[in-house]
Amino acid sequence: MTYVQKDAKGNVESYSRQTITAVEGSGANMTISYRLEIMDKDRNVISEVSAQRIIRNNVMIFDIESLLAGSVRDSRAEIEVTGSPMTLSNNMQPGQLFDDIQMTINVRRGIMRVRAEINTTNRQCVAIESVTVPAGTFQSHKTSYDVAATVMRVTTRTRTETWHAPNVGIVKSRVYDNRNRLQNVTELIEIR
Repeated sequence: MTYVQKDAKGNVESYSRQTITAVEGSGANMTISYRLEIMDKDRNVISEVSAQRIIRNNVMIFDIESLLAGSVRDSRAEIEVTGSPMTLSNNMQPGQLFDDIQMTINVRRGIMRVRAEINTTNRQCVAIESVTVPAGTFQSHKTSYDVAATVMRVTTRTRTETWHAPNVGIVKSRVYDNRNRLQNVTELIEIR
């Protein structure tokens, strides 16, 4: 699957591609391994990460630690992720609320230390909608949530709306700042 990331004015900022490399299990219990390629606006690959999504009892668990570890090119850096796992039900319904997520990410390399505290709140499925993106039209579950990320004592607050299509995944997302101004849009442009 290939995505385009655009700024609030619709200018392309980057692309990303997820390629499934292995699937273990099936149905409500499986592990999906994939390669994530981050590309610049000209579609040149600038980084590549291997990661997993784990589905247990119809709940998807995102492996944030492997994503982060793979994105740090310096093998001497240590990454530790603690707190609540990022999860999402595969059987969500409008009005359904999800648990808040509190996560701390510590990156260490020699004497350098960076700590990020990320709190995701107000997670909910707000509707089932038809959404059209370059890859097609999908009946999707629209979710929304708020994020407060604190790095080096500076907190950034955003609100995200995401459309999840069953058996496809995320097909669109929009991120807004704390004043409700659109910051960026990500859309699925290709499924292969």
